[in-house]
Amino acid sequence: MKTAKNIFVPFTEERWSNWLECAKQSDYKNMDETATKVFVEMEEDVVIACCKLVKGFEIGKLTQEQSLDGLHTIETITEKETNTGDGELDELIGLIQASLVGAFVSFESYVKESFTDKPPIDELIREALDQEKKGHFDIALAIVGKIGARVITGEALQQETVEELEDSFVAEWLDGVDSISATITSSIEYDSGADTT
Repeated sequence: MKTAKNIFVPFTEERWSNWLECAKQSDYKNMDETATKVFVEMEEDVVIACCKLVKGFEIGKLTQEQSLDGLHTIETITEKETNTGDGELDELIGLIQASLVGAFVSFESYVKESFTDKPPIDELIREALDQEKKGHFDIALAIVGKIGARVITGEALQQETVEELEDSFVAEWLDGVDSISATITSSIEYDSGADTT
């Protein structure tokens, strides 16, 4: 897929539609192992596409602006509200979309290099939760972005910490950060996504 700036984006509307169809065809009502795998791989595929854009930025084949433009394109594709005709399925897809919010803000924060704060990650998580409780959702999301950016640089996000969190927007966003962490630690190889021809 090409953006208006003719930058290759390794994710398309057709690809997202295919994932939605896979989810629809899965046994999502019982959420067996196969259905669970579909939803996990759906999110992972989006994260890998974002990794390709970030890699292109890291090696100098994409500018900061081009990388951010590509990330925004993927976000626009995946954030659209679904209407499959089944509320349960729409809710499950919505959970993936909420998780991806945390992933996108993390990649953006990393590319913008806006994550210089050095408190321990657990401390930042507590701060994000506190800001959410105060109704400062934008601030909470920005903090999650800093956490995610640091995970991209190699810092660890403790699985136990994420699993212990009560239901909240921050917890949903951190699921996206956890997805980034899982992708990185699985040593998935990806190219730069820098086909600009």
